[in-house]
Amino acid sequence: VSLKVDAQVLGLGPWIEETIPVQSNQTVAEVVESRLAAYGFTTAYRGDPKDDSYYLQRIYRDGILQGWSLSEKQIKNYEDEEYTIYDPTDMNSLGEKDISMGSGWMVTVDRKYIGNSMGTYKVKTGNTIYIQFTCDLGKDIDVSTY
Repeated sequence: VSLKVDAQVLGLGPWIEETIPVQSNQTVAEVVESRLAAYGFTTAYRGDPKDDSYYLQRIYRDGILQGWSLSEKQIKNYEDEEYTIYDPTDMNSLGEKDISMGSGWMVTVDRKYIGNSMGTYKVKTGNTIYIQFTCDLGKDIDVSTY
């Protein structure tokens, strides 16, 4: 399985970009939680990584937001979507509603939004999992570029 985790919309990452072996009974959430921990990240989430209750709220690591930025074009696009953009309050975490009300973590598997919890999606050999931060409910992420 290939895994990539980043916040490219903020000019950050990738923090993880790797191909790893996984067990066929693992969920995307289990893989993501395990690999984030292996790279020194911690998370806040609701539910259980093994079922549909899992929801990734926040990723933590010292200095995770160091160097973040938005271009004037991005800010205008977000404002056109009626989002107020604000500075994060904690430079050591990144999660839902940090930059705008549309901010949070999105997941695609094989270039498609999975449409439900990462805890319900079982990994398969050859999957490409991409965890990306969005400021606009995913509208600012181009899944065709990876």
